[in-house]
Amino acid sequence: MIIRISEGIREIVVEKVERQVSGGNSEDDDGEANEDDEVEEEEVCNRVLKVHKVTPEAAIKGTTKSGKVEVTINVGSDLDLNVAVSVVVGTQLGVRGEIKPKARPAQ
Repeated sequence: MIIRISEGIREIVVEKVERQVSGGNSEDDDGEANEDDEVEEEEVCNRVLKVHKVTPEAAIKGTTKSGKVEVTINVGSDLDLNVAVSVVVGTQLGVRGEIKPKARPAQ
């Protein structure tokens, strides 16, 4: 089983949805229904996360496709990541890793 942890970019996607607004089910004297239904365009905003860049990957042998895996991520004050991946049921298989942030130039 391969587990990938990635950075994401949050985007807001705006979709236009057409919605019919009816003024009621009124009928004329002749028994015909009025067709005064209006069509309004409504904007629906959705937040979408897109994969930006994969940071760590962990591979654990001997797990099935539906196996349970526990992932623990600790973020330090200096933005370093400690990642631990282990199988939940029965075994003590696991992977640990550490990612140090890249040094930024002084501003």
